[in-house]
Amino acid sequence: ADEDHWLFQCDLAGADGWTVAAYAAMLGDSTMLDDYRFGLKPAKILVLQLRGNKVDFSNRQALKEAGKDVKADDWDYFGMKRVQHGCSYLEGVRKVSNQILSDSEGKFFITESECKLLRDNFFFKRYPGIRRWHDWVANKIRERPTLIAASGQVRHFFGHGDKLLPKAVAFEPQANTTYATNLAMYRLWTDRENRTDGGRSVQDDGVHLKIEPLHQVHDALIGQFKKVDTPWSVGKINQWFDNPLYIAGQKIVIPFEGGYGESWGQAGNEEKRIGKI
Repeated sequence: ADEDHWLFQCDLAGADGWTVAAYAAMLGDSTMLDDYRFGLKPAKILVLQLRGNKVDFSNRQALKEAGKDVKADDWDYFGMKRVQHGCSYLEGVRKVSNQILSDSEGKFFITESECKLLRDNFFFKRYPGIRRWHDWVANKIRERPTLIAASGQVRHFFGHGDKLLPKAVAFEPQANTTYATNLAMYRLWTDRENRTDGGRSVQDDGVHLKIEPLHQVHDALIGQFKKVDTPWSVGKINQWFDNPLYIAGQKIVIPFEGGYGESWGQAGNEEKRIGKI
């Protein structure tokens, strides 16, 4: 960050999974959406299953307590996030297994058979609505190969149905994730209270902001603010990320978590947190 500034990073929590959960709920299975609203992450639940934890998986409070042992930088948690999204987006178990090995640069690996067991014997059994959603999308693009995301973004698909389905199911979850991040950035840019000129109109020579956006990475927003403005800035960032989306008949505010520090690598300090799960 610049001198006398903090650099901040805020990441959506659950991100793509909230859209998947909303569609599963629309199709009669609210399990994933109820898990998210209770503060549970499906990938952490998958970790507990992978580790053979003896927790009662029907008890959400017990799962939340057991999930405290799963840390954000645990390699099996990293792997289970790949399993969750791979299962949701119709990726084959070989691709999921290879992706985990590749993305972790060889630090974590689970076999194809382990991925298949987790997918078929646990993930799809806990969340049967995901398969119903796959069928629903398949029927939609068979009738007309066009989908509309919560933002109003329209995507038309070309090609054969079987090859299109993985792209079609991935479209809206990823589109909604980027939309939610961009909404926060748009509110940062247009909030008159964030102008150093007190909200007056600005000339073409630039907009001067108290909290400055520096980078956007799909589900993350990175920026900086003056250290003296920290309490005000933290409050504003929380305000800007509070954006209801209407997905599959569900009102969803995708939560976020983040922090600030001297550099990008130090923006996750526990004493300098932004956002709540």
